[in-house]
Order: sequence, then C-alpha cells, then structure tokens
Amino acid sequence: MNFIFDSTGWGAKFDMPFAVVSRYIKECTGEQLKVLICAFAGPRVTDSAALSQMSGLSEEEVIAALNYWQERGAIILNGTQSLKVPAPVGEETPHIFSGKNEPVSLVESVRPSHSVPGKRVKVNYSNKEIADKINSDKNLQWLVGEIEKTMALTNISNGEIADLIDLCEVYRFDVKTIVMAACYCADAGERTVHNLYKKMTKWHDDKGICSFEDVENEIINTNLRNEFRSKVLRAFGMENKPSTNQKNYISSWHEKGFKLELIQLAYDKCMDNKAKISFSYIDGILNKWAQKGIDTVEKVSENDRSFSESYGPAGNKSGQEHSFDLNEVKDLTRNSDLVYKRKD
Repeated sequence: MNFIFDSTGWGAKFDMPFAVVSRYIKECTGEQLKVLICAFAGPRVTDSAALSQMSGLSEEEVIAALNYWQERGAIILNGTQSLKVPAPVGEETPHIFSGKNEPVSLVESVRPSHSVPGKRVKVNYSNKEIADKINSDKNLQWLVGEIEKTMALTNISNGEIADLIDLCEVYRFDVKTIVMAACYCADAGERTVHNLYKKMTKWHDDKGICSFEDVENEIINTNLRNEFRSKVLRAFGMENKPSTNQKNYISSWHEKGFKLELIQLAYDKCMDNKAKISFSYIDGILNKWAQKGIDTVEKVSENDRSFSESYGPAGNKSGQEHSFDLNEVKDLTRNSDLVYKRKD
C-alpha cells in the first residue's frame, strides 16, 4: 500500500539524525525514543526535570536514555561527559546541563508548551558562533533585519543578537511573535533589544505567555488598560504620574468592568464629601454600588432618590430629631466609607 504524507498542518518541525532511524530505531526502547524526541523538540539548554515532565518518564529513565543516545553518537551532552543519575534525597545533586553551546537549528514554534523549566541558563555566544548562526539560519537573518527596521537601530550588537537567539531557542518564541512584540515596544518608545528581551521574558515567566496568540492578546489587553487609565486620570484632572497604588486601583476598576461615567460620579461624590481625591474612598463607593447591582448613572440617581424619600425632609421616617449627623449616616449607608460620629 502506498502513502503520501503531509505534516504541514502540525506547524513547526525539528531535525532528527537519520542514523536514529536507519541504525537504532529497531533496537531502542519506546522510552529511549520518547526522550530523544523530547530532547530534539525542546530547548537546547534544559535539564532532566524538564525532559521528565515533557516525556512523562522519571528523571532516572530520562538520564539513562540520554546516555544511551550519547554513547551511539546521536547527541552530545555537556561536551563529552556522560550524565550521572541524581543523588538520593538529602545528598547534593550535581548540576547536569552546563549551558555550553552546541549547534541547533532555529525553527518557528506555532504553539509552544506553557511548561517552564524551573531554572534557565543564558548561553554566552562567541562572536564566531553568532556569525555562524546568522549565516546558516535564514529565520535569524530575517529577524535581525526586521528588528533593525522596526526599532530604527543602525548597528545591532552581537550581545543584542544573542538576546534574540535566546528568545528563540530558550524561550521558544517564533520570529514573527518577536517582531510583533518589537513593534509594540517601538510604539511605546522602548527602542532597545534589552527592553524587548526583558518584556518578553517577563511575559513568559510571569504569565506563561509564549505563542503568537498569547502575545497578541497581552498587547491588546495592555493597550486597553493603558487607555482606560488615561481616561480615568483625565476625568480626575490628574496631570502627574499616578502612584503604583493608584494604578492598582484603576486596574481593578477596569477588571471589574466599571464604566467611566460611574467612576466619574464616584469621584464627584468623593470631592463633595472629602474635598480631596481619595482612591480608596472612590473604590469603596464603586464596590458598594456593585454589591447593590448599581451599574449606571441612572441607577445611582434612583438609589439616591429612594434613600432620600425613605428618610424624608427631616432626615428620618418619623420626622424626629436624632443625636447623630444624618448626612453622615446617609453617606455611611450609600458608600460605607465614613466614620460614625455621635453629637455631644
């Protein structure tokens, strides 16, 4: 029976030594083959724990399989040394992967895994190694050229190229994703590879962001948050840069879906009652409204009118005097952020 295979729908590919198929595939075990596939598909700098998680095998099985393939010349680990099985619990375990550079092809990843090894090793490339990578990899050539154009860099350094290689090979971002992030940084005035590298690695490590779709969504959401923050600050008449605490309040209002006109009304009430801006006070008003299901300016007006009608012009249902400040009680009921004071 004849077959015609088409694997283009799976996206990214990686190289596998032909000798593995022609010489060893008949004699190797399934576990050994799984480890080899994971090793070639994953980042060049990794460790036995990451390969164990990826393959579903124990670290001892991973290390045994890697030694098997090293002995047959399919891979080179840390130069020429064989790996050692981890020491028993309680004993010091030697570091396994040194991070020494070995050649590897640069391939684009369509949907990388979100699993992140606990420790990442940044590789130090020599000028010759960087030049060899650029000359042999068209993806890297295209990436460097696009970064130079996007960030208006006239002479990108070898150190900056090394950062781009790190984003590709260690963090598994594909080149189109890196260029998209570079456009975002350039629009924000951050026209350095260092800022790009710092931002993308933070996205990856803090939020598990690694694919094109992940980065695109993060950029969209960040732009929406920034736009919302600018509108709130303009509504408050704030020209100075907000503090971290104030930014956190505004971010929480955005996440909770508070409308700008509702925030503006809460601000007005804050100024009427306190004569100065207080983000905590405004936050208390908004959360109280949310608890009551009040999500429009009209509903706020209805709530205020209903409250006033219930208490009447004299300030209470019976029209009798009380030994406390009625205005404060109203504010306490509506906004739950004023201190109760009794009259002497």
